[in-house]
Amino acid sequence: APVLGTPTGLPKGAISARSGVTVRVPVTGADELTVLVGDRKICTDTVAPFGCTYLPTVADVGSRTLTFIATGPGGSAVSTAAVRIAPFSGAELRLTARKTRGGAFVSGLVTSPPRVGNLVACAGAKVRLQLGATRRTVTLTKTCRIKTTRVLGKGSAVRGVYQGSAVVAPADSVSVRF
Repeated sequence: APVLGTPTGLPKGAISARSGVTVRVPVTGADELTVLVGDRKICTDTVAPFGCTYLPTVADVGSRTLTFIATGPGGSAVSTAAVRIAPFSGAELRLTARKTRGGAFVSGLVTSPPRVGNLVACAGAKVRLQLGATRRTVTLTKTCRIKTTRVLGKGSAVRGVYQGSAVVAPADSVSVRF
């Protein structure tokens, strides 16, 4: 029966959802190695040394189990590794603001990271807006837009922060002067 060694290439922390990871598994007595994330096959390698490049999807974000199945003439062997997939990074927030009596009208747009649709990145996600000492939190539309919102307060610039979603990491804050 095949014998599986310890997988190499897995990070000590989370796997980046954006760049993925290449995992190598030392195996003896096998003709192929199949790798699963949960119940989904991500690759089969038939050339030693066996390995797999794993590029996570939005459905993979969070704690997952990678399963390594080595198959050969003498049967099969299974090994698992618990991994964590980090949220996607790279969302960008753009704001526009125009002065109004006692504050500003603010609108904006969040651009979702590559391989992440707007619905996943923005449905129910929030943006915190700040004008002077006044803060207001708004919920994004499914198309990642901030509907025109009045923010009361003193100052000449509005600061905004996309607070992230279940699968997208928060973005850096942006400021816009008006």
